[in-house]
Amino acid sequence: MEKFESSPDFCNSQEKEHEFASQMNIPRENWSLDFIDFVENKREMVDLEKKQDELIRILKIASGKDKKDWNDEEKEAYEERKRYWDILEQELKDKKEEIDMCCDDLEITREKIPFMKIMDIGCGHKAYFIEDVIKKMDSKNIYGLDIDIEEEILQKYPHNLYKGSYYEKLPVDNLDLITARASLVAKDLMQEEFLKNILDSLNEEGELRVYPLFKSHIESGNKEALLMEKELIEKLNEFSRKFNFDYQLKIKEISVYEEDEYPVSKNLLIIKKKKEPKILNEKSGREEDCVDENRKESRDLKDLQVIKEILCEGTPEELNDLASFHNFSSDQIKLFSDFQKLRKEVHSEGEKEFKKRILENPEPDEEELLAGTYRDEIEPQVRKAVFLMREKGYNTYESGFYGLNLQRIGVSDNSFEKIILPPEIIEEASKKEIDITVASDAIELFFNKYVSLEEIKKIWDDIADFLPVREERAGIAAFGGVADFRKRIEKSKEYFKKKQ
Repeated sequence: MEKFESSPDFCNSQEKEHEFASQMNIPRENWSLDFIDFVENKREMVDLEKKQDELIRILKIASGKDKKDWNDEEKEAYEERKRYWDILEQELKDKKEEIDMCCDDLEITREKIPFMKIMDIGCGHKAYFIEDVIKKMDSKNIYGLDIDIEEEILQKYPHNLYKGSYYEKLPVDNLDLITARASLVAKDLMQEEFLKNILDSLNEEGELRVYPLFKSHIESGNKEALLMEKELIEKLNEFSRKFNFDYQLKIKEISVYEEDEYPVSKNLLIIKKKKEPKILNEKSGREEDCVDENRKESRDLKDLQVIKEILCEGTPEELNDLASFHNFSSDQIKLFSDFQKLRKEVHSEGEKEFKKRILENPEPDEEELLAGTYRDEIEPQVRKAVFLMREKGYNTYESGFYGLNLQRIGVSDNSFEKIILPPEIIEEASKKEIDITVASDAIELFFNKYVSLEEIKKIWDDIADFLPVREERAGIAAFGGVADFRKRIEKSKEYFKKKQ
């Protein structure tokens, strides 16, 4: 047994708005009674805004008088406006950080941002999202582009911000994610050259996320919403075949405007590049090209490696098939998928670290020789714990992601046999819905919900800190030893020198 996703926050009626998505595509006379009530409630909110405009008009007249001379209408307008401002003040207090608002709009998991290379096109003249990420998440791989960006903020973050148009080639490439919040419309996405420039700036698994795109019923008369109803979908279908990507449109909010008989939905567009299938070599922890071109057509849903591939990069149809075959719930599929994507991210970053290490400092130290591996090859969340365990005498031989939603550190003997972890570690893990099991030859973390890499690392570090010191330090790793490790070092040096 052995992480991209979703925290929308658009209004209290979120579930209803998803439930009514199908109603958006049918004529008004066929709407359900529930949907009619829903739309009318939305219209009342529009009327409330109109009422505020009228109150402001009355109070402007009243402002020229002494308060004791106000008439009843003016006094009532004052009290009504005061109540409204009390509500606004509370909303401002509850306002989310720019990072969270962006994550909600674009359905990005906040914890993944520091591990991704991101560009926000149309980031705004003050680049709030970029600055928030740099300050609060210490991310160096976040970039912003806008034609109206202010000089002061540009000078503050010269390595992260660019002044210019995103209708030309982007200044950064090999991106994991390109975001566009309130900066693109349907017409932009229908331009082949523009979309190609965006796709060329993404890495082989990169994504473009755009919000909001507006959609309404064909009889609504809303030009922008109508454009997306038909023409954009046709263009996306055409471009997806030409440029090899998948796309998804997700309804997030339904709005009602006074002049429109029909409501308008705000949608999130996700475009994800496709890539050639990869196989993970479990022994080396490296991804390798898939030799069989027809492999996806004959997948064995009982094969753990196939399951991992589908969870990591499968289509919605493949995920549904997998869920049906194994009787997985939608929550389980999401959990397993998040962990497999995280695992893949970790291994991808590890490949870069390993390459750098081989080229700059290929000679292993004594601890690496005994472990039979470089530190850089061990997953970062278990790295410190593994070498501390070995220092304490535990002969580790496997570590990191394991199965679908587990982490594991194994030993080549039964040195964990008498280990009983303290209640503090068990309770701290339990708060994060993590179950810890200790067997004689392995310690495993079982995750009932998604947990960030930093949180996982802390638990492993706490466990390693607790373990008692054994009489002897760990010997040569059981799965290869010094000789095999040295052979692998020489092969790796030759391989990466050739690639240079």
